[in-house]
Amino acid sequence: MSDTAFNEEFDSVVDQIAARYAAGQFIGEEKDRVERYFMRSPERQRKVKFISELLHGIGNVAPGKPATDNEETVVDHPLHDKPGMWERVSGLWANWPSAGRAAVVFATVVIVAAGALFIRSMNVAPRFVALELTMTSADRSVGSETQKVSLPSGTDELHLKLKLPADAPTAKSYRATLRGEKLSLRTLTIIEQNSDSLTAAAPAAELTRGTYVVELFAINDGVEQPLRGAYVFKVE
Repeated sequence: MSDTAFNEEFDSVVDQIAARYAAGQFIGEEKDRVERYFMRSPERQRKVKFISELLHGIGNVAPGKPATDNEETVVDHPLHDKPGMWERVSGLWANWPSAGRAAVVFATVVIVAAGALFIRSMNVAPRFVALELTMTSADRSVGSETQKVSLPSGTDELHLKLKLPADAPTAKSYRATLRGEKLSLRTLTIIEQNSDSLTAAAPAAELTRGTYVVELFAINDGVEQPLRGAYVFKVE
C-alpha cells in the first residue's frame, strides 16, 4: 500500500481501539496491554478522553417539559399496561436532542467497526523496532561502536535489548534511564528480563535524530547500584 493508504488505515485502527477502550470493552490482559502500550501517546489519551466524555455525556438527558393546559395529561393507574422496554427506549430516544442522537449513532458505528477489526489491529499494535546493544565503558573494548537505528513512520516504540556485562552485579530488578541531545532524563519501561539481558521500551515519538545513552541501575531490596558503563545508540 502507499504511505497515504497505510497511514489512513493505521489512524482508523487507532480510532477503533480508542473507542473500544472508552466503551469498557477491554478486560484483563487485553486491557493491560492497551494501557501499557497504546495509551503511552498523549494524543491517544486525549482521543480516548474525548470519546469517553462523548459516550457518557449523551446519557445526561434533560427531563421532559411539563404538560401545558392544552395537552392531555395521562394518569398512571395500576390497571394500565406498563410500557415495554422498546416503548421506553423509543420515548427516550425521541426526547434526546439531535446532537445527542448523532453522537450515539457515531459511537455505535465506531464500536461496531472496532469489533470487526479488533483481532487484526491488536496484531499490529504496538508497532516497534528492536535494537540489541552491548554496554560500553572506558575500560571495555567490546561494544565501542555506536549502533544506528531508523524509526519508520508509524513506529510506536523502540525496544532496546540491553545485554548485561559478565561482571554485572546480581539483581532482582533493574531501572533503565534514557537521555539524549534533545531529551531530558527519563525512566524507561522494562518489558522483559532474564539472566543475560533485559529489554526496555522507549516511545518512538520522543526519539528525534541524534545520539542517546541508556544507563542501568541494579536494584536489590530497594537499594540502587549504578552499573559501570552505558549503552549508546544513534537514531538516524
